[in-house]
Amino acid sequence: MPATSAFTADLAATGGASYRAAVIEYAPALNVLPPPMNAGVARTPAFLPQLSTRGSSFAAITDGLSNTMMFGELSGGPVRYNQNRQAGNQSPNQFHLGTWARLLPIRMSDDGTTLYGGNCLINCTNFTGLNMYSFHAGMVNVALADGSVRAVTDSISMDNYYRLVAVNDGLVVGEY
Repeated sequence: MPATSAFTADLAATGGASYRAAVIEYAPALNVLPPPMNAGVARTPAFLPQLSTRGSSFAAITDGLSNTMMFGELSGGPVRYNQNRQAGNQSPNQFHLGTWARLLPIRMSDDGTTLYGGNCLINCTNFTGLNMYSFHAGMVNVALADGSVRAVTDSISMDNYYRLVAVNDGLVVGEY
């Protein structure tokens, strides 16, 4: 996937406008790929379902509010980071309050350079808001739908990651 393909929708969503705004550090999950998180597979809705006209409701979260991630940490924007190393800039219309800020989790290479190229899900890259990213060693913070905040380690399994993000998969969330 070329780096520019993710920016097309972002620029269209803001009408191509660039402006100064507050940088945000958290973003809602829109959906998640079921393991093994391969491209081209149907995505499962997350807290703020992408392309939905109905929005979110607590009633739609059948897995339980304490078992479902609402927002995850997404730090560093609009600068791109791969494994805590600056790797260039991103779209000026991302990571700002009032613009396109979302999580679309996919597996990355360990160094954060290759989409669908490994099993890294947390702190590999903050590229276009795909995965959660922070500057905390080995973890990110998430807000669950019940209002609590938890740390998610970067060693979370792909299965547990999916279970935490999906709102109605019916699967039990393990330790993370």
